[in-house]
Amino acid sequence: MISFKPLLYKRVMAAMFGVGSCLSAFSQSPVSDAPAENAIRPMFIVQAGLSKFFHDYDVTFGTSVSAGIRYHEKYGIALNLQQYGFEMGSINYLPVSMELSYTATARRLRPFANLQVGHDFIKSTNISEAGELKITNKTVGGAYFSPGIGVLFPIRNQSGILLTVWYMNRGYKTSARYQFPGDDITNSYKGNRAGYRIGLGYKF
Repeated sequence: MISFKPLLYKRVMAAMFGVGSCLSAFSQSPVSDAPAENAIRPMFIVQAGLSKFFHDYDVTFGTSVSAGIRYHEKYGIALNLQQYGFEMGSINYLPVSMELSYTATARRLRPFANLQVGHDFIKSTNISEAGELKITNKTVGGAYFSPGIGVLFPIRNQSGILLTVWYMNRGYKTSARYQFPGDDITNSYKGNRAGYRIGLGYKF
């Protein structure tokens, strides 16, 4: 006599396995509540560091703030605001730029690169006198270009501590006015100042 119990048992187990496989596949589908890997997310970076121009002895402390978005946890675009002041000539550098960045995500320490392009708002007035001669030097800002490289020490997801080194190139225009009895001469010229910055900050 043939028994149907083993056959029925096998069919029930096969049905249960099929249902379980369907549920598992459904739970792993993109319809789940987990955020998509390539979702656009806000990005906020605060940094502080030292800045120095080549051929200058002065080293100054400054701050930098970037606010924007990141895509796929690798690509970022942000508006960057900085302030670096120099004692020499009472100069204050106020670069405003658009910042593009790329961060490697497959490593424990995540190297990154960025590029800042914008305008440098410089305020500088230096007046000196020698007898009857009065010299007034004024500097105004121009184009600002600054590529950088660094490393992100992650703390949680894409948040962490940043260590960055930038090369910076600033365009500017300077006018020198020489005043003395019976004459008034003004000379103007355009130039570039290159240097570097080292910063430490936090990325949210």
